[in-house]
Amino acid sequence: MSIRITTGGFSFSVDGNVRNVAVPQAELVPKLRTAIKEYVALNGNKAGAELMFDGPTTLVPLNEFRSDELQGLFRLTFGENAIPQGGSLRYEVLSAMEVVVLYLVDTEVEQLVADFFPELKVQSLQARELVRGLEVEHQLPLGKRRMHVSIQGERLLLFTYIDDHLAYVNTFQADETSTQVYYTLYVWKHLELTQERDILVVHEATDEYMKTIRQFITDIKCE
Repeated sequence: MSIRITTGGFSFSVDGNVRNVAVPQAELVPKLRTAIKEYVALNGNKAGAELMFDGPTTLVPLNEFRSDELQGLFRLTFGENAIPQGGSLRYEVLSAMEVVVLYLVDTEVEQLVADFFPELKVQSLQARELVRGLEVEHQLPLGKRRMHVSIQGERLLLFTYIDDHLAYVNTFQADETSTQVYYTLYVWKHLELTQERDILVVHEATDEYMKTIRQFITDIKCE
């Protein structure tokens, strides 16, 4: 199973079936504990689990990355108080893209899930999305530029590639469909993409977002 910790809640994914749970941050741990207990009671825990965090994330070029400078690199982006009590800074190397993803892990949540699933893999959700995006790139037709979009809770991720390397990546806080569409079209225009020949690749989004964005961009591929 896969557990995603996002802004405003968490989600379970089992065999492609997704269950989203919206909870305030203060109630995250008890609500997550209850949900996992229910799952384990029905399915057991032998299959293991993956836990993905969608908190503050930043990218560093691989050739500039130093593991002993993690905190300095992270605080350079998010400020001196970027690492809260109970937070642990981790990183993932995406060799194919020549970048390193720095991200925060809530250690209380990590320990909670590990108590139920000893075989636990912890990842950055954004890193997973970037890797998946590159896999999709290799399946798309040549001669067309594309922009990728993924919406997780209140977070909008937009990114593009050139020759298997990230050419653009940015995240926006956007909890309303109108704001999500605004940022999508803003970046689309900024990157000088065209409606006639370029593609918007949507990894995750709401039905309302899809209905609205189709009014502005015609060539859309859903993943």
